[in-house]
Amino acid sequence: MKARFSRKAKYYDNASQVQQESADLLLEAIKKYIPSPQKAADLGTGTGYLPQKLIAIFPNLHIDCCDISVEMLTIVKNNVKIRDNISIHQCSDAPRQNYDIVSSNFSLQWFKDIQTTLKSCQEKLSKDGILAISIPVEGTFNHLQNAISESKVNIQIPQLPKAEEIISSLNTSQIVKQHRFELYETFPNTLDFLRGLHKIGATKEGPVSPAKELRKLIACHDKIFKGPVKARYKVLQVILKN
Repeated sequence: MKARFSRKAKYYDNASQVQQESADLLLEAIKKYIPSPQKAADLGTGTGYLPQKLIAIFPNLHIDCCDISVEMLTIVKNNVKIRDNISIHQCSDAPRQNYDIVSSNFSLQWFKDIQTTLKSCQEKLSKDGILAISIPVEGTFNHLQNAISESKVNIQIPQLPKAEEIISSLNTSQIVKQHRFELYETFPNTLDFLRGLHKIGATKEGPVSPAKELRKLIACHDKIFKGPVKARYKVLQVILKN
């Protein structure tokens, strides 16, 4: 997985409009629940879109930007204008304690053990600190799964967690906001849709599918939409306050 996202780092910003839209919505929620944070950690920070936005609103905030991809973190260094406000960490968990904010946007779905990660994040919050996450969940790209089933091709796509599983791994008494919503991204056709997923590393690791199988899938998926592909993301946003 680390190698996959490292290869896609230079394309990520231009191909991640939905991820940025989700981050903007998460930012609006964060602003409502913590007035003047001093220390934060952003997990799966990617190219640093959310940290940049957080620093613009909270200029005294210091953020530990965490990602397993060195290439992504190199882009963070170049993207964040106030470099004194960030520390770079090649890791998948928050490296310190007593954070006012631990955030993660569109990245937890790739973690091997989401429940353990979320538990660790909760333990590292300061008094009144918040955990703020947005994550695509089961039901995302259900149109693609339907096309795979209908065309009977041997192609696998990443399985996303269920929203209920994420909620059950949190201390529900501390959840102050739980929001489920949908985001959409439009592509001219199925081929462009699949290329878009490939550009951001959102594909399953393993051997490349045979061209014949891909052509069958594309033809079936194009029939579903009969025109531009409107890809649907089902998203869970949670704010938990310590």
